[in-house]
Amino acid sequence: MRATKRLLGALTLGAALATGVSGCVAVAAAGAATAGVLYVRGELRSTVNADVPAVVESAERAVNEMGFSLVSAASDEAEGEVIARTARDRRVQIRVRSEGDNVSRYTIRVGSFGDEALSRTIDENIRAGL
Repeated sequence: MRATKRLLGALTLGAALATGVSGCVAVAAAGAATAGVLYVRGELRSTVNADVPAVVESAERAVNEMGFSLVSAASDEAEGEVIARTARDRRVQIRVRSEGDNVSRYTIRVGSFGDEALSRTIDENIRAGL
């Protein structure tokens, strides 16, 4: 009886450890897949190999394709911005600035406090359009 309890305890512990380790691997793989994208304090930050006007154009196209109402879009070679509204009237602000030759950094903020899932979807759509 005692041996059975020990075996059962060891198997339970082994299963728990295996589950925990596999979760770490999944998190590490997800982190590697999104290199260059960071979500901090309600704002998604991303860097791409494209000039500012191309990123603004792609962002404008992305918000239109997602069914948002475009409020404004403007850019020059150094910086740009796209502002839109979701169907629930949440403000979407995408700011773009040049980081050098054909490299731009942009930030996405949804609403006052941010929405990580929606920000990541917008980011994916911007990247797909470049």
